[in-house]
Formats: sequence, C-alpha cells, structure tokens
Amino acid sequence: MTANEAEIDLDGCLVIVEGSARLRWRRRETGRWQMTGVWPDAVERDRVCARIDAGDPVLVILGGPVSTAVFRDECDGSAPGPDPLDVTVDVLDWLPGPLRARGLEFLAASSGVLAARPRLLVLGLLLDDATGALRFARRTSPQPLWPRHLREVVAHLFAAPATNAHLDAPVPAA
Repeated sequence: MTANEAEIDLDGCLVIVEGSARLRWRRRETGRWQMTGVWPDAVERDRVCARIDAGDPVLVILGGPVSTAVFRDECDGSAPGPDPLDVTVDVLDWLPGPLRARGLEFLAASSGVLAARPRLLVLGLLLDDATGALRFARRTSPQPLWPRHLREVVAHLFAAPATNAHLDAPVPAA
C-alpha cells in the first residue's frame, strides 16, 4: 500500500498540493509507514510539464508545511543518528525556472496579503491573478482541502469565459 497526497485529478484538472504532502510513503508488512521519496519522479515531472505545455489545467496549492519530523527508521537508507530527522521539501523545485519563479513570487505576495489582513478576512485559499493552464493558490488555513470543495475552485478557475455574443445578434423580424 502506498500513500501520495500530492497529486489529485479533479474533473480533468491536475491539483498538486505543494509541501510535505509531496513526501511518498509506503506501508511496510509490519503495518508501519516508511518514507520512500519525494513526488515527483522524472516521469511524473515530465508528464506535468507536458500537461502545462498542452494547455491542460493544473492548479498548484501552496502554503502547506514544507518540513516534517520523521523517525530514522521511517526513512529509506538513513544513516544512524539522533531522532527525529527534519525532512524539508523544496518548494516548486519540480517546475521549470520561469514557472517556479512565478509561483515563488505569488507565494511571497500572498504572504504579504496574509500579514496585512485579519485571518477571518482571508478564509480558505488566495488565488493568483494569472490566466492560462497553470494557476497557483495559497492555503490560508490548516483545515483539510476536501475534493468536493476543490472541484468548486477548479470549476471557478478554469471555466470557459461566459460570453454574451448571443445577445448581440439581431432579433429576427416577426
């Protein structure tokens, strides 16, 4: 059995949860969990980049914890030493340079927004103002991100723009 909470496909949109959710875990035969790596591997990274290049929707959620404490016996091939280990995930290290820079800029700007506003005024997620296949969101709460709520966000971000072209057509004469 494996666990990976970093990547969720919701109605054709790939939702990626950045931070410690990218850690990969496998359940051992003893029932204990073992950390086996970090999402994505090279194949997964190429697949995600190809999706973005093709214009397929990808939402990256930032703001989760980027490090976590892990016992040495939960890590593949760790050297002997004191417990626990602090495992840190490099934010957006899987994105190509310009896209990573855009995500890090959004992360910094959203940190400013969070510092300037009372928490009750920024519930759930802050969204970037970009358009296109790749969008960023920032968690503003440690509350769980439920798929049913993320579907609503995805629909909002990637819905086809509404047009009023049918209203501009002449009305047929009676």
